[in-house]
Amino acid sequence: MTLPITRFFNQTLTSARPARASDGEGGWTVSLVPRITTPLACSARPLSYKELAQANQIDAQITHRVYVVAGADVQRDDVLTLSGGLVAEVDIVRNPGQVGRHLEIDVISRQRGR
Repeated sequence: MTLPITRFFNQTLTSARPARASDGEGGWTVSLVPRITTPLACSARPLSYKELAQANQIDAQITHRVYVVAGADVQRDDVLTLSGGLVAEVDIVRNPGQVGRHLEIDVISRQRGR
Protein backbone atom coordinates (compact mmCIF):
# COMPACT_ATOMS: atom_id res chain seq x y z
CA MET A 1 0.00 0.00 0.00
CA THR A 2 1.32 3.43 -0.96
CA LEU A 3 0.82 6.22 1.54
CA PRO A 4 -0.58 9.47 0.18
CA ILE A 5 2.13 12.09 -0.19
CA THR A 6 -0.11 14.64 1.50
CA ARG A 7 0.73 12.87 4.77
CA PHE A 8 4.11 14.63 4.60
CA PHE A 9 2.77 18.11 3.85
CA ASN A 10 3.53 20.31 6.86
CA GLN A 11 3.11 23.81 5.42
CA THR A 12 0.75 25.77 3.22
CA LEU A 13 1.35 28.14 0.33
CA THR A 14 -0.31 30.90 -1.62
CA SER A 15 0.82 32.11 -5.03
CA ALA A 16 0.83 35.10 -7.33
CA ARG A 17 1.45 35.22 -11.08
CA PRO A 18 3.21 38.05 -12.92
CA ALA A 19 0.92 39.93 -15.32
CA ARG A 20 2.04 42.46 -17.92
CA ALA A 21 0.05 45.58 -18.69
CA SER A 22 0.80 48.38 -21.12
CA ASP A 23 2.09 51.51 -19.44
CA GLY A 24 0.62 53.66 -22.24
CA GLU A 25 4.06 54.79 -23.39
CA GLY A 26 5.11 51.74 -25.42
CA GLY A 27 6.42 49.78 -22.46
CA TRP A 28 5.07 47.37 -19.90
CA THR A 29 4.55 47.23 -16.18
CA VAL A 30 4.57 43.91 -14.37
CA SER A 31 2.48 43.28 -11.30
CA LEU A 32 1.79 40.16 -9.26
CA VAL A 33 -1.80 38.94 -9.45
CA PRO A 34 -2.94 36.60 -6.65
CA ARG A 35 -3.53 33.10 -8.06
CA ILE A 36 -3.82 30.56 -5.23
CA THR A 37 -5.42 32.55 -2.42
CA THR A 38 -6.79 29.69 -0.30
CA PRO A 39 -3.78 28.13 1.45
CA LEU A 40 -2.69 24.94 -0.36
CA ALA A 41 -1.01 22.14 1.61
CA CYS A 42 2.64 21.57 0.69
CA SER A 43 6.06 20.69 1.97
CA ALA A 44 9.40 22.28 1.14
CA ARG A 45 13.04 21.53 1.67
CA PRO A 46 16.36 23.12 0.77
CA LEU A 47 18.25 21.30 -1.97
CA SER A 48 20.95 18.91 -0.85
CA TYR A 49 24.60 19.64 -1.58
CA LYS A 50 24.53 17.13 -4.46
CA GLU A 51 21.39 18.71 -5.96
CA LEU A 52 22.91 22.19 -5.65
CA ALA A 53 26.08 21.00 -7.41
CA GLN A 54 24.00 19.53 -10.25
CA ALA A 55 21.98 22.74 -10.57
CA ASN A 56 25.18 24.82 -10.64
CA GLN A 57 26.47 22.74 -13.57
CA ILE A 58 23.62 24.09 -15.70
CA ASP A 59 23.76 27.59 -14.17
CA ALA A 60 20.48 27.14 -12.32
CA GLN A 61 19.93 29.16 -9.16
CA ILE A 62 17.54 26.67 -7.54
CA THR A 63 17.51 26.82 -3.72
CA HIS A 64 14.51 24.72 -2.62
CA ARG A 65 12.13 22.02 -3.79
CA VAL A 66 8.41 22.34 -2.98
CA TYR A 67 5.89 19.50 -3.18
CA VAL A 68 2.15 19.98 -3.80
CA VAL A 69 -0.74 17.80 -4.97
CA ALA A 70 -0.96 17.14 -8.70
CA GLY A 71 -3.22 19.53 -10.54
CA ALA A 72 -2.23 22.58 -8.50
CA ASP A 73 -2.21 25.74 -10.65
CA VAL A 74 1.52 26.50 -10.47
CA GLN A 75 3.75 27.50 -13.37
CA ARG A 76 7.17 29.00 -14.11
CA ASP A 77 7.67 32.56 -12.77
CA ASP A 78 4.86 32.28 -10.18
CA VAL A 79 5.82 33.62 -6.76
CA LEU A 80 5.06 31.23 -3.87
CA THR A 81 4.72 32.36 -0.27
CA LEU A 82 4.96 29.49 2.20
CA SER A 83 3.66 29.49 5.76
CA GLY A 84 7.19 28.67 6.97
CA GLY A 85 8.40 32.08 5.71
CA LEU A 86 9.93 31.13 2.35
CA VAL A 87 9.10 33.44 -0.55
CA ALA A 88 10.31 31.97 -3.83
CA GLU A 89 10.00 32.22 -7.60
CA VAL A 90 9.09 29.06 -9.51
CA ASP A 91 11.70 27.87 -11.98
CA ILE A 92 10.66 24.30 -12.88
CA VAL A 93 7.44 22.32 -12.32
CA ARG A 94 7.62 18.52 -12.73
CA ASN A 95 5.11 15.69 -12.41
CA PRO A 96 7.44 12.83 -11.48
CA GLY A 97 7.03 9.08 -11.89
CA GLN A 98 3.48 8.43 -10.78
CA VAL A 99 1.38 10.72 -12.92
CA GLY A 100 -1.32 12.48 -10.96
CA ARG A 101 0.23 11.95 -7.52
CA HIS A 102 2.13 15.17 -6.83
CA LEU A 103 4.19 17.96 -8.38
CA GLU A 104 7.83 18.79 -7.62
CA ILE A 105 8.54 22.49 -7.94
CA ASP A 106 12.09 23.83 -8.05
CA VAL A 107 12.19 27.41 -6.76
CA ILE A 108 14.60 30.28 -6.26
CA SER A 109 14.41 31.94 -2.84
CA ARG A 110 13.60 35.67 -2.89
CA GLN A 111 13.84 38.33 -0.26
CA ARG A 112 10.42 39.13 1.18
CA GLY A 113 9.02 42.34 -0.27
CA ARG A 114 10.88 42.29 -3.60
